Amino acid sequence: MALDFRRPHPQGQRRSAPVIHVVVVEDDPLDAVELVAALRAYERRSGVPLHVTVHTDGADAVAAHDPRTDLLLLDVEMPGTDGLTAAALIRERDPDVAIVLVTRAAAHAIRGYAVGAAGFLVKPASPEALGRELDRVVARAHADRTAGALVAAAGAGTVRIGAADIVCLEASRRRVRVHTLAGPHVVAGPLKDLEAQLDGAGFFRCHHGFLVNLRHVTEVRATTCRLVTRREVPVSRPHRRAFLAALTDHLARAAAPG
Repeated sequence: MALDFRRPHPQGQRRSAPVIHVVVVEDDPLDAVELVAALRAYERRSGVPLHVTVHTDGADAVAAHDPRTDLLLLDVEMPGTDGLTAAALIRERDPDVAIVLVTRAAAHAIRGYAVGAAGFLVKPASPEALGRELDRVVARAHADRTAGALVAAAGAGTVRIGAADIVCLEASRRRVRVHTLAGPHVVAGPLKDLEAQLDGAGFFRCHHGFLVNLRHVTEVRATTCRLVTRREVPVSRPHRRAFLAALTDHLARAAAPG
């Protein structure tokens, strides 16, 4: 069973900090409530918005794993699929997610190295210890957002692609083809979700089915634009004026000294 603890922001309010996706895997309801309360206390103290999901079973967490997850808080001792087993299965598909084991026995921490755990918390987890783990995750998420990184599901795994390497994104039914300087990746859509990840990284929707990296546009024609890979993508009439304005602004900022 999964519980979604996303808290909507007040109407019209925008927050500059990246949303941190946290998944708690805990079969004890009281322990789960305590962890969520500690996460919300961190959110209030730091101003960093958290999207928190709780799973009460390791198998459910593995089946529902979202590649956008920044932090997994996994109870080690659970019936069925325990935290270490769940961590190993998720790590096979997602090499980048931060995993922190939550346990009553510190001895389990040694076993965490096998699944690439970033740390462990001894129950009951102190706000200070949890805060330190979250600070590291927030710092990494901020670095990814600043550099521009796309994280998406691809097949049975996850890909993380630097924004600078992406030439364009092309919607294809329920998938998105990410064209990079090195070649394409086919990832799960929709395009609008990937566009949101790349917000502020110099991308523009020139057509309902295409998102282009402005730094890789080399020429604009009547109904298309040409990219550094010599690929041409359509520029639709409703998007053309705004696209030209965005491209002009991008070129002006790129040419500005300093």
